[in-house]
Amino acid sequence: MKPRKPPRRVKLTIAYQGTQYQGWQRQKRFKSIQGTLEKLLSNLLSEKIELTASGRTDAGVHAKAQVASFLHHSSFPTGRLCYVLNYHLPEDIIVIKAEDAALDFHPRYSAQGKIYEYRIDNAPVRDPQKAFQAWHVSDPLNVEAMREAVKYWVGEHDFASFKSQGSSAKTTVRRIDSIEIIHSGAEILLIFRGNGFLYNMVRIMTAVLVMIGKEKLSPEDALRLLEAKDRTLAPWTAPPQGLYLSEVIY
Repeated sequence: MKPRKPPRRVKLTIAYQGTQYQGWQRQKRFKSIQGTLEKLLSNLLSEKIELTASGRTDAGVHAKAQVASFLHHSSFPTGRLCYVLNYHLPEDIIVIKAEDAALDFHPRYSAQGKIYEYRIDNAPVRDPQKAFQAWHVSDPLNVEAMREAVKYWVGEHDFASFKSQGSSAKTTVRRIDSIEIIHSGAEILLIFRGNGFLYNMVRIMTAVLVMIGKEKLSPEDALRLLEAKDRTLAPWTAPPQGLYLSEVIY
């Protein structure tokens, strides 16, 4: 038997539309982004490949630049991975970049921060073309009130009120560097930048902002909910289709 080649680590940057998938994480019974990529990579490299990602996106959530890595022992050139993978991948997944990485590189623990986007379609009538790319909110939203509210969340805080059950995070303290709200026509784009986000944190915060935009909550309620550290006081969660993992910062 020939001796095994030394391991090599490859870093992938991946974009996908999550509509047809039960999220990133590999599942036995349902189609996932991770499972689709691992099956293809395992066949291509003739060994079992396991991907580690910067984080798990839920069913219906999209990514512009998800980062994942894997170890392998083959001599397949990294420079050809994008071409070969994209030739075989379905149209809603594409590998933007494949590059060699240090053996100790970890997509999650090596990351310095993340950027998420959330898209809201605020037209009076739902646009079916945007049904799986944005959250349709027909009620007019007070964008200035929403901008006032996000000021309370910028900085390092305990975001326990904005964490869904099931999170394995050891601490609920996170740092948000900025939250930008761009209003153009009927589209409202929320851009969250921070050193990390709790499970469903962006979707919960978005739902609170929509309540503030509808003037069912005040901008000051954003601070009240933050300081309460009580998830039951912010029971809303925005739907998944408007959420995009935009960038992982290293």
